[in-house]
Amino acid sequence: MAQLLKLLAKRNTAVASNPPNANIAISENGSSFLWAWFCIFMVFLLVFTVWSYTTRRAGRRVFHWLAVFIMMVSTLSYFLMASDLGSTPIHVRFNDPTSFTRQVWYVRYVDWALTVPAMMLLLTLATALPVSEIIWIMFLSLFMIICWLVGALIRSNYKWALFIFAVITYFWLFMHLWTVGVRGARILGRETRSLFLGSTIYLFFFFFLYPIAWGLSEGGNRITPTAEVVFYGILDLFTKPIWLTFHMWRLNRIDYDIFHLASGKTTFAGVEAQEARALEKQAEGTSAAAAAPAVSAAGTEDHHGHAAHGTLGQGHGHGHNQGHGHNQGHGHNQDHGHNQGHGQNLGQGHVGHSAPVYAHDSTSGQATQHEEVGQVTA
Repeated sequence: MAQLLKLLAKRNTAVASNPPNANIAISENGSSFLWAWFCIFMVFLLVFTVWSYTTRRAGRRVFHWLAVFIMMVSTLSYFLMASDLGSTPIHVRFNDPTSFTRQVWYVRYVDWALTVPAMMLLLTLATALPVSEIIWIMFLSLFMIICWLVGALIRSNYKWALFIFAVITYFWLFMHLWTVGVRGARILGRETRSLFLGSTIYLFFFFFLYPIAWGLSEGGNRITPTAEVVFYGILDLFTKPIWLTFHMWRLNRIDYDIFHLASGKTTFAGVEAQEARALEKQAEGTSAAAAAPAVSAAGTEDHHGHAAHGTLGQGHGHGHNQGHGHNQGHGHNQDHGHNQGHGQNLGQGHVGHSAPVYAHDSTSGQATQHEEVGQVTA
């Protein structure tokens, strides 16, 4: 590693091209280290990008795109720091009264403000946590980073108040992950619980080292900026590319559907399903159209069979009954397929009409009419 840094230092002109803007700043070896880290992060970025396109089909890459986003931001951050860009001079208070300003990398905090919430999102999306809990976890991580950034930019001892806020938020964040988060992961099964718990313990350990690095560098000014970038660089290597590789490798072994991450919009899978249903309906319609002539022929045959038996035509009956017992009846039958009956009863001033009664013989297909003459229907 030392020989590699010396080789890079011979060809590294970043510090000369972009001179430091503070009295306490990184050396050429520090810049060379950052260039080496930039190359490592770039390789991981390419690996995760290819992995995203080859492992999952479109619509199932949310975890992979989050990993790619984290690596994109971190790679850009290390490029800027290696180029000696993205820093600001801050007056120091401890350990070096002869120097006035120290180089503080605000670009690093921009990196963390984007990537740490994305890491929390990547971690919690693989659980059954509700959206409100996921958003709260992301806000806690963002608040922690903002406290460290503001504390690093403050000259007086009040910076340690921000440091304490950040540490409290750190414990609050992981307490939330260990309680609510583990319960949410358990709902989806033993494998998701194991993945979530393993990643949470891993991140808890390495995130605990960040406040120590902050207290020795931006906070207490105990180590040089070159030692600072090495310290932070090692931590970033373990919490980003190495952790992402470990986490994504285990995540790929879990069925994506159990996470229920469908947005409700039309997806590629939905379009394919709609096309399949349309083809099934078209096949059913073709089968129905082919069967229609056979059904029509059968119906025509049945119709002619009924015609051969004949139908009972129109029947009209009229009965007139007077009080002296005189009864007249007229029956009329016509072959029109109609059957009608009419009966009238006259007596003592009362008139009634009898409704016809029909009986259908299913064996012959003929209708028979029965009429009672002189029956009062009222």
